[in-house]
Amino acid sequence: MASVNTLLIELGCEELPPGAIDALADSLANGLADGLRDAEVAFGQVRAYATPRRLAVMIESLAERQPDREIEKRGPAKAAAFKDGEPTRAVQGFARSCGVEVSDLIELETDKGTWLGYRHTQPGEHLSALLPTMLEQVVAPLPVPKNMRWGASRIEFSRPVHWLVALYGSEVIEASVLGLDSGRTTFGHRFHAPDAITVRSFEDYAEKLEAAKVVLDPDRRKRIILDDARN
Repeated sequence: MASVNTLLIELGCEELPPGAIDALADSLANGLADGLRDAEVAFGQVRAYATPRRLAVMIESLAERQPDREIEKRGPAKAAAFKDGEPTRAVQGFARSCGVEVSDLIELETDKGTWLGYRHTQPGEHLSALLPTMLEQVVAPLPVPKNMRWGASRIEFSRPVHWLVALYGSEVIEASVLGLDSGRTTFGHRFHAPDAITVRSFEDYAEKLEAAKVVLDPDRRKRIILDDARN
C-alpha cells in the first residue's frame, strides 16, 4: 500500500487584489483536487489558504503514487492470427506493439469468439512525476482579474511572483511554475519579519508563519480583526 503524507503548495507574490484573493486560492485548491482525482491518486482533506502575498493549499493523507493498473489489450482474432501454423503479420505487429513475443500473448474469450491479447500490470506513477505538470495546468487558468508582466520576462500573472513552495511531507517536489523553481523557502510579514524562512513540513510552515506575523487561517484572521476593532 502506498504511503500517505501532507502536501503543501504555496505561491508567493506581491500584494494581490483584495477582491481576488479568496477566488484564486479556492481555484488553486479545486484544480489540484480535480487533477488528483483524474490521476486516481487518493487524498483526504483539502484546504485553501490566502494572504495578500500568498496562495497556499494543504492536502492531507495524499498517496505518494497512483495505484497500479491492470492493462488488457485485444489483438487479432485467434482464427486469423495464424496461417499454416505460422503467426500472421497482424499478430506479429500486435505482439511487437506490446513489446513481447507472439508466444507471450494470451487468449481472450468473448461472446464473439476467441481473440489473442496481452495483459500486464502498469505501475502507478509517483507524485513527483505527476505534480509538476498538474501544477502548471492548474495555475495557468486561475481567475486572475488582470494579468501583468514584470522585468524582461514574458510571464504573466496578477502580480509579480517571487517564490514557490512544494513539499510532500518533508520532501521537496521539484516543479517549475511561472518561472519559479520549487523549494522550501517562504516569507512572513513584509515589514515585521522580512527574512527568508526555511520550512520542513506543513506543520512547520504554519508555526513559522505565525511567528513571522502571518495568520494563515482566514477565519482566525477575521476573528482577530473583529476583536481588535471592538477593543
